[in-house]
Amino acid sequence: MEDVRGFVFDMDGLMLDTEKISMDAWAWAFREASYAPDQAIFHSMIGHKIDDCRSILARNLPQGAPVDSYFQAACDYYVQKIEDHPIPLKSGIIKLLEFLKAHDVPRAVATSTETPLAIKKLARSGLAPYFDHVVGADQVAEAKPSPLLFLRAAEHLSLDPEVCLVLEDSGPGIRGARAAGMQAVLIPDILLPSESIRDLAHYVFDSLDAFFDVFEGFFRQPVYNE
Repeated sequence: MEDVRGFVFDMDGLMLDTEKISMDAWAWAFREASYAPDQAIFHSMIGHKIDDCRSILARNLPQGAPVDSYFQAACDYYVQKIEDHPIPLKSGIIKLLEFLKAHDVPRAVATSTETPLAIKKLARSGLAPYFDHVVGADQVAEAKPSPLLFLRAAEHLSLDPEVCLVLEDSGPGIRGARAAGMQAVLIPDILLPSESIRDLAHYVFDSLDAFFDVFEGFFRQPVYNE
């Protein structure tokens, strides 16, 4: 790893184990439909903001399908689930955040979720105290794979992009991080990355735990603590 001064975290699928809830929400939305979309459609929405997801759905459903009704049903199910049940965390996230907090490493969230919902999810999951800055898709003109979310996060951290390390689980996030000139770490969730995305990432790990084992050793090196 190169010199790292700050961390930019994706949220869903990286810190919060919520992508499975999303898949359940889509199953619920189409439970009585005569048309059962291929799950690949829903996988292709991962990492994109809500308006882009609606467009993806519209392009892949038969002409005349009630896209808005299906989309609203899925959103309602998702919100109800995260309000009624604890939001599950990805293994290793608390250990990593505690380590970064203890060593005063600046941290921000850059998510395709709109800011109010992102803040609610971070609060419900117990992760809000670890972040002073949350950059949602509503704060920039273009969301991932645009670099704007990441560049805004770097501004909040008062850091140059090249010393920021981004943790992501999706292709749009990795593309956006690289376009921002940041170091990109891919930790896949339910969607296996393509070879092109794996090649685009600076580093690929199977889990946050595996990443932490490497990063903790890197942190001890003099280059980080200069």
